[in-house]
Amino acid sequence: MTALPTLGVAAGFGRAALPSSAHHDQVAEVSSDIRSVIAIIREFMELEARYR
Repeated sequence: MTALPTLGVAAGFGRAALPSSAHHDQVAEVSSDIRSVIAIIREFMELEARYR
């Protein structure tokens, strides 16, 4: 995953800050949550199609 530049870098000031490990953990947790929600939606759609 590429580190996104900070707002200051986007505005032309300073340098890109590497994401902290806490930030990386939060991103990983949100990504996991999103994958879980997508799996639940897919399962629901399969059940809906099966019982139509």
